[in-house]
Amino acid sequence: QQHEYGYRSGMRQAVLEEQQHEVEKAKKEKRKKESHMLVEQIIKEELTAEHLKNQAADSDDDGAAINTDDENEEEEYEAWKVRELKRIKNVREEREAREKEASELDKIRNMTEEERRLWQRMNPKQITNKTDKGEVPVPPEVLPPRCLLPRQGGP
Repeated sequence: QQHEYGYRSGMRQAVLEEQQHEVEKAKKEKRKKESHMLVEQIIKEELTAEHLKNQAADSDDDGAAINTDDENEEEEYEAWKVRELKRIKNVREEREAREKEASELDKIRNMTEEERRLWQRMNPKQITNKTDKGEVPVPPEVLPPRCLLPRQGGP
């Protein structure tokens, strides 16, 4: 009977803890909603105060409010104009370089053999990625067995 009583009290304890947990959870949710409503109310009050302040300033100045946005826009426009002109210049230079290369290739293709040889002597190829190309060692397991034998006299 004691074992049964302990089981029942444990169950009651678990149910009580679960109910307490749900009550705390509900309280937290309620506080969260209240805080959101409070923040919303404060923001509305600030916006209303700012709106009234702006209306008062507009009526005092008779529509002559100071606007500093134009100065910044002019500087931004000038910076944009400089960037745009640089971009246009780069595009034009790239296009001219491509056209020059294409015309040079056409000129070379239209040359006779004699003219082409003369042009190649006057304009030799410039190799920019020149590297030493030495022998590549071949591992012995790749070579057939007769190649591994030492050379014996003869040419």
